[in-house]
Amino acid sequence: MLPFTRYARDNPIATRLLGLILLCSSVITLVAIALQLYSNFNDDISSLEKRLDQVRVSTLASITKSLWGFDQEQLQIQINSVLDVADVVKVQVDWRDWNDQPQTLVARKPSIGDETIGDNPTRFLVKRYDLIYRDESTAAQNLGQLTVTATLNTIYDKLWERALFIALIQGTKTLLVSLLILWLIHTLLTRHIDTIARYARQLNLNKLSTPLTLERKTSTDTPDELDNVTNALNHMRETLQDDIEQRRSIELALLSEKEEKLETRRQKLAAEEASRAKSQFLATMSHEIRTPMNGVIGMLDMLRDTRLDDNQRHYVDVIHRSGENLLDIINDILDYSKIEAGKMQLETAEFDLGLVVDDAIALFGATANKRQIELYGYIEPNVPTYLRGDPTRLRQILINLIGNAFKFTSTGAITLHVSTHADSTGTTPKLTFAIKDTGIGISKSAQQSLFDAFRQADSSTTRHYGGTGLGLAICKSLTELMQGELGVDSKVGQGSTFWFTACFAPSAKIAIAKNAGQPAPLAGKRILLADHSEPLGELVANLCASWQIELMRVTSASSAIDILKSGEAFDIAILCQQLPVMSGLHLTDWIRREAKLTELPVILLTGSDEPLVRATLERLNIDAVLRKPLLPRQLYRTIFTACGLTPPASAGVADNPTSHLSLTHLNVLVAEDNSVNRMVIKGLLGKLGIEPVITENGRQALRAVQLSHTPFDLILMDCEMPDMDGFEATRAIRAYEQAEAHTATTIVALTAHALEEHREAVFASGMDHFLCKPISLKSLTQALDKLGLAPDTPLNHTSANP
Repeated sequence: MLPFTRYARDNPIATRLLGLILLCSSVITLVAIALQLYSNFNDDISSLEKRLDQVRVSTLASITKSLWGFDQEQLQIQINSVLDVADVVKVQVDWRDWNDQPQTLVARKPSIGDETIGDNPTRFLVKRYDLIYRDESTAAQNLGQLTVTATLNTIYDKLWERALFIALIQGTKTLLVSLLILWLIHTLLTRHIDTIARYARQLNLNKLSTPLTLERKTSTDTPDELDNVTNALNHMRETLQDDIEQRRSIELALLSEKEEKLETRRQKLAAEEASRAKSQFLATMSHEIRTPMNGVIGMLDMLRDTRLDDNQRHYVDVIHRSGENLLDIINDILDYSKIEAGKMQLETAEFDLGLVVDDAIALFGATANKRQIELYGYIEPNVPTYLRGDPTRLRQILINLIGNAFKFTSTGAITLHVSTHADSTGTTPKLTFAIKDTGIGISKSAQQSLFDAFRQADSSTTRHYGGTGLGLAICKSLTELMQGELGVDSKVGQGSTFWFTACFAPSAKIAIAKNAGQPAPLAGKRILLADHSEPLGELVANLCASWQIELMRVTSASSAIDILKSGEAFDIAILCQQLPVMSGLHLTDWIRREAKLTELPVILLTGSDEPLVRATLERLNIDAVLRKPLLPRQLYRTIFTACGLTPPASAGVADNPTSHLSLTHLNVLVAEDNSVNRMVIKGLLGKLGIEPVITENGRQALRAVQLSHTPFDLILMDCEMPDMDGFEATRAIRAYEQAEAHTATTIVALTAHALEEHREAVFASGMDHFLCKPISLKSLTQALDKLGLAPDTPLNHTSANP
């Protein structure tokens, strides 16, 4: 027989088979040994218990009698006789005397203590017997208890001897059987398998005529497995395998192609169905959320036109911006869907970059003041302020990035800096926007997947900071549409700087509000700034440098007092209310008590939403109160006013009703099922001097058109209404106008849907224009201008604001 190691290397299957046989036989042997030992152990335990029972029968009565007679000497002799029984190591009698006091009598082997018995409970057998005395004149009485403890060491010793003997016998038997099986496997199987393997390795085109034969005695009537293998190899040798394989390959290719076509068709149908479901869901979500938001924002617009003090107007503005921010979140979801579908397109319109930046900063003003975080935006002087591009998407990017900075910043400052990119040209302005914070920072590994959809810098940010990780993915896509890029520079614990670039087109307006040959209107003015904020100081210093204003900056009220006492003259003092030690109001009070400073214009900065007492402001003759974050244009106009100059006019369209006095002649029909939205639309039209006819569904609107003696100039038609929706009502109105040869009335859709498919349906039904909810006075007047119904609308006024 071959050496075992070589045999195991050459015949691994046979070796594993042998190993399995050894394992199985060993397991069976161990189980048999265990069962046998268990049976012997139980037998020995039973034998010991019988001996103890015999002791109980022979001594229990005499012990009980001795205990009844309180013969303690005889009792000691009796328990010593029990201790002499084989394997008994302790005998104990427990009873109570005439005074009901517990008594114990113990006899034990010297080498056995209570600790030994307690530490090894499995090595001892304890039997307890009640000592019950009875005779003809006495009823049965329980006098106490006899406890007999026997050691199991003898039984365990016998158990080990038997185990070793049985294991030796069974192991020898298993080894002999295994060697016999190994010899049989080699003789009957493995040597023939080696022959077949050698034949297969040596088989080639030159030896196809040589059959495979095995040196073994076989019966031709009943072929075994080796015969089947041999016949199969010979059959394979004799067939044309190449032709069969080729035919089989062609068949598999055809089947695979057919399966791929079917799978592609299934995937296409599933994708189309998913797209339809997603579009329907987004349309429904947009409608259900925009409808109440139209009421909220519309009512706030009307509330703005009521008599409000400065604090109330500030709170209304914050609520209004928050409502618009909620709409931005809804638009984010819709935008991501459009980006995925490749339908996102940028608008092109002229806009003022300063207004976009100020709007983004002002939106987070309340949050910054509440959390005591410094927030400022600065546009470098050489940056063109008037551009052509998509201001809505630019504002969306800025709000997303500033909001992201607030999520991860608890103290410090957040700044927005706008500069001109190195690749910027006059025909294609390219700007760089950088949002810097002093937050927790982002690790290098997290930055790699930061701009992926639904990903955040850390999985725990969903719990600690909120958000879904969608905003940055949208920002990245929007910057790419603006021919720019989005990136981040950050270190853990050192804050982050999110930056992006964007390309715009030049505007026809003046792009940069400065002329090197002409002095600025505020040139030569001297301003004293008292504020402990480093970011605000840098911002005001940069602004004053661009306005040619001389700035003296201090960080405490005491420093400001020292400078003013020195006799230096200033045109304006800008004081922070939250100065350390002495507040801005107290510093102003000191200034007013100085004879030379009673007429010094004072501008008070405050980073709190708490209202200031108007009487105090009037008593101290404070010219203006500016809430942080400080907006450059706001500061510019305030300085103009404080210096007694006329501030520059602001760009924009007049939104007050006096600009549209001629609209009072318009006959307008409104079809809207929501009562709050009816109030909003009626209020907006009222600002334009229009008293509309109100209906609650499409059927009422159709009846109003048919019964009206005076044709309507305009119909504002809600798309989603009960009984008859806006689309059906519009088609019915167009059919009625055509049948009666009436001039087509201008119909404007009021829709809470924002998807392009819905807008296409608006025009397909015969409507002329659409207004997306929430509706504002500005969007309404712009729609009237576009439709030619407001010829008196003033033209836009522009100016070179800083």
